[in-house]
Amino acid sequence: MESVYNSLAPFSASYHEILVESRLRMKKEEEEEEEEEEEEEEEEKEEEEEKEEEVKERRRKGRSMYNSVGPRVKYAEWV
Repeated sequence: MESVYNSLAPFSASYHEILVESRLRMKKEEEEEEEEEEEEEEEEKEEEEEKEEEVKERRRKGRSMYNSVGPRVKYAEWV
């Protein structure tokens, strides 16, 4: 029985090494995917913030243009 075990030992050891390596590789890939997802989320947040800033800027410019027009024109636009 020991001779059979000893003859299989190198195979089981290499199989174990392969399993460990594949698990480590899978963990690394998962971590990389998580990092990529986090980076994408950060980029999306930055893009949304930039869009919000652009909208605020347009609104501010629109208000300043509207306020520069005389009161009669304002009244005519509302009516």
